[in-house]
Amino acid sequence: TTYNKVKGKIEVTFSFLDNCQNESTKTTATFAATDNLAPVFTTAPTTKTIECDTANNITGSFTAWYNTHAGAVAIDECSVSVTYRAVPTLAHALDSLAKSQLLSCGNTATVNVQFFAKDECGNETTAANASFLVKDNKSPIFTTVPASTTVNCTASLFPPSLNTNNASLQAFINTRAGGVAQDKCSNVTWSFTWKDKLNNTGTNTYPQIPSSGAGYPPCDWFVDVKFKVKDECNNTDSTTVRFAVKDQTPPVLTNTQPDVTVTCTTIPGIFDDFPGATDNCSSSIVNLFDNISNQNNNCSGVYKITRTWVAADACGNKSTYTRVITVIDNQTPIIAGVPADITVNCDAVPPIPKVVMTDGCDSKPDSVFTSTTTKGTDAKLCNFYNYEITRKWNSTDKCGNSTSKSYKITVKDATAPTFTAPSDLTIECFQANTSSVTGRPTLISDNCDASPKIDSSDVVSAGSCNGKNTYTRTWKVSDACNNSLTKNQTIVTTDTRKPFITNAPADVTLECGTPLPAVPTLLVKDSCDSNPTIVYLQTTGLATCAGMAAFKREWIVTDNCGNIAKKTQNIIYSDTKKPTIVLCPSDVTMNNTLGNCDAMVALKAPVVTDECGAVNTAYSQSSTSNVTSLDPGNPDVIVEPILLNFAVPINATTSAINPTLEIKLNNIDGEDLSGEYFSIIGENNTILGKTSAT
Repeated sequence: TTYNKVKGKIEVTFSFLDNCQNESTKTTATFAATDNLAPVFTTAPTTKTIECDTANNITGSFTAWYNTHAGAVAIDECSVSVTYRAVPTLAHALDSLAKSQLLSCGNTATVNVQFFAKDECGNETTAANASFLVKDNKSPIFTTVPASTTVNCTASLFPPSLNTNNASLQAFINTRAGGVAQDKCSNVTWSFTWKDKLNNTGTNTYPQIPSSGAGYPPCDWFVDVKFKVKDECNNTDSTTVRFAVKDQTPPVLTNTQPDVTVTCTTIPGIFDDFPGATDNCSSSIVNLFDNISNQNNNCSGVYKITRTWVAADACGNKSTYTRVITVIDNQTPIIAGVPADITVNCDAVPPIPKVVMTDGCDSKPDSVFTSTTTKGTDAKLCNFYNYEITRKWNSTDKCGNSTSKSYKITVKDATAPTFTAPSDLTIECFQANTSSVTGRPTLISDNCDASPKIDSSDVVSAGSCNGKNTYTRTWKVSDACNNSLTKNQTIVTTDTRKPFITNAPADVTLECGTPLPAVPTLLVKDSCDSNPTIVYLQTTGLATCAGMAAFKREWIVTDNCGNIAKKTQNIIYSDTKKPTIVLCPSDVTMNNTLGNCDAMVALKAPVVTDECGAVNTAYSQSSTSNVTSLDPGNPDVIVEPILLNFAVPINATTSAINPTLEIKLNNIDGEDLSGEYFSIIGENNTILGKTSAT
């Protein structure tokens, strides 16, 4: 058997005896003592703190502390000796110490170490933590203490950045009032706060000596400055000193002028000869005392002015200066606002300007204005719009000085009227001179003439016929001064209208025998052709009878653009009256011989008259015969022929030669419907036809 962490062991042999002293097989067992308990720190590692300015060898102190386990002591119940180890290793710990000194304030540092104790069986304690601390708890010290100071107010405060006292104050602060401070562990940082006489305060900003408002001028001004020194670990010390300013010097007047004689228009303004003033400390206030004497009431431009200036600074120091100005008036008034000569359009005549008369001595000089013109009186003439105006002003002051100014306005009408020309268009030829169609200029406007003149002229380009032309119509609008504007309008004419026949005769129906009406003379008009071509045609229709006739009269009118108009008159003759039978033949009785059933009769035609033409006399005859057969009842035997005789009347007309023959078969027994019929034969043995199937 294998045992871990064994401090000692004993082997024991075991066997058993029965009552007969028989011994069993022997077996061996081992009794072992093990150590599984870790040592125990009786004295824990101790954190060590040292001051950065008292330890000459920080590395040596740290190494001694590290190697002595930070004073830790451990015991173990089983082991005679205990070994120690630390994390990190000494080399790493020294590296951490150096890095901490670089990253921490001053020369301070912090290193954390874990310490362990191990017995002879390898049992080890848990980590016991301890730190090595390098601290800086001591403030810097003033080796030279800052000192207070007082300066004279010796320069202008405008601008404050150039004030020598402010410069001195800033130098006072920048040099820390002569103070020096040091720290044994780190660098020293200076800062300051201040509070002046007016309780104004600031931190690390420069105080300003008052240049206006409260505390100005700084006759007796001070500021207390508290200097504070701080090392890299924020340990501090401070001291307070005072910077004071005083002023006892009066201002100095500068740029003073000698006495002078001037005109009333050149009197120096109070700021023209106003002296300057300088002060060693503050701005100066200059007061003027102005006295006027020896003034003439009638001529107010003659008198004397005595000017006295007093300069005082804010601390009560003063300086004085006096100047005498003798004033005379020998200058004319000034007329301002009179324009230069100008040429304008007639609609832009400027109004009378506002002219100002001024005088150096007279506040209200006399003024006279006159205006003359060459303008005509008739608005139809050009001189009503082209003329001159002269405007003049005169001014005199109370001392008799006088002046005048004038300017001339030349008025001209040099602008042409404006208008909008009618639009280009295409129209019928007869509309070319119809203004309601072609239009006239609109929006006519002239800057001067209210009623400009309108003229037009045409240039005609002929087309293919009279009605097809192109008119270039030039419109000209002129005003009374002959300023004019022309614009062209293009008018294209066409001829699409037929000629117009005003008196075409109407259709007429006449009784036969009435004379044919005479051909009338047509009245023809055309919008564009003054002499259109007229063609007349007359045709005769077919008559249905002697009294019936028809005539067609046609007029064809063509203009030179090919537009055609037609008119037709139909003349119809009618026969509405019946013929008259003036003589009718008498009845006829024929006597035949006994047994003769036939007879030849000469028929007389009646006498007939008609107003319209020849008379056709129609009449009819009828004859009846029986059908016989040589063998009645035999269907194969052809029946006997039938002879029919017709008499032609005397004086029969030609049309009677072609009579109509109608044959009626009554009670014929025909059995073969397709083949039983009668042939009809004329007197010259020609077959005239056949009857229908019976």
